[in-house]
Amino acid sequence: MFTSLVVAGMIATAVSLSTSRWKSLAGDADRQAALRLAESELQRAVEQLSQDSYWRESALGGQFNGWISAEVFSGRADSRTGFVVEDPDGDFLDDPFDEVLLTGIGQLGNASAAVRVRLRSAQSPARFLKFGVTIQNDLQIDSAVLSCERDIQVGDDCIGSSDAMVVTPRLSCGGDIGLSVRGTINSDALDDGTHDVVRWFASQATEIPLAMLPYRDSERAINHALLSAQDNPYGPVNEQGIYHIDAQGTQLTIAASRIQGTLVITNSQRIRITDAICWESQNAALITDSPVLFDAVGPLLDEAVCGTNFNPSSTPYGAGYQNSTLSDRYSTVFRGVFYSTNNAYVLATSNRETLAITGSLNVNGLYLWADLAIRSFDEVLANVPLGLSDPNRLEIAPGSYYRTVTPPTQ
Repeated sequence: MFTSLVVAGMIATAVSLSTSRWKSLAGDADRQAALRLAESELQRAVEQLSQDSYWRESALGGQFNGWISAEVFSGRADSRTGFVVEDPDGDFLDDPFDEVLLTGIGQLGNASAAVRVRLRSAQSPARFLKFGVTIQNDLQIDSAVLSCERDIQVGDDCIGSSDAMVVTPRLSCGGDIGLSVRGTINSDALDDGTHDVVRWFASQATEIPLAMLPYRDSERAINHALLSAQDNPYGPVNEQGIYHIDAQGTQLTIAASRIQGTLVITNSQRIRITDAICWESQNAALITDSPVLFDAVGPLLDEAVCGTNFNPSSTPYGAGYQNSTLSDRYSTVFRGVFYSTNNAYVLATSNRETLAITGSLNVNGLYLWADLAIRSFDEVLANVPLGLSDPNRLEIAPGSYYRTVTPPTQ
């Protein structure tokens, strides 16, 4: 009898241990499966946010996004995933390029897991950079030619005189077309950006007080000046070469100068660009909310005429060419992105040659009384600066992955 009881006890213990071990193994398997679901949720959430231009304005910020079934991935009806996105500074709207925290949550039966990463801008080109010219409203041409190596998109009408012409691989026009076009024509919807480009660049800029600018023809002006990340005759330098001028409702002139960087000009009644200009930027050249007038642009910037050394050792020209003389001359060049939420106007150059911009032109309306040529600026697409990238396209920052406590999901 005693032996039978011992044997029965051993069998019961073995069964109990086996059941406990089985439950432990099953629990471990569920936890591992929940972890894999949480990891897959990260990728799904990144794509969802990247497709939603207004997710920062929505109720997603800082809140659980809600469960979705994960049965198709796990094969079990009791599996689900969700996510939480948070801005460390608590304000999703202060900067469209702020990094945020994304937590992916996976749940399988009674097991749950959470993983967290940092999301940052993927620095994909803003959509308007795919085009040589983007015009929110009307394009109007009077006895002139607009030629562009890339596509042109116009939100409203494309009109002009009988001898007006557009030359481009493709013209997308949202309204009437009343001028000659050499290239394909379609009516695609305007493809532009969503963030406040002017505001963002102004936030990165060093201020140039309006009172620091000299007068030219009764207007405050950047005139006979060298402006770069290393040289600023009007105050402290900005290491990115970005400078902001609040024109306070006045007219502003940019003339006979070399600019290597970005000018952000706000609140100007009108910005007049005239005389010879050597203006080159790796990305944005002019960012403004004001009307821009290209008027009597000259062909040659002459140090002797201006009394300014435009290639000191601090800001050499081209591939390091520099000296301390006043004997050099530079061909006029516009290289970079010219962006205005207002209109742009093009009048004849001083020698009646075509005004050329290597880059892109992005304006509210464009009015031509003289020829304008827009050449491709491929460098900006290969190395997109943050302010000209699409804030909606996100990526997981390398090395930012870690396990975390499952956040509240109610």
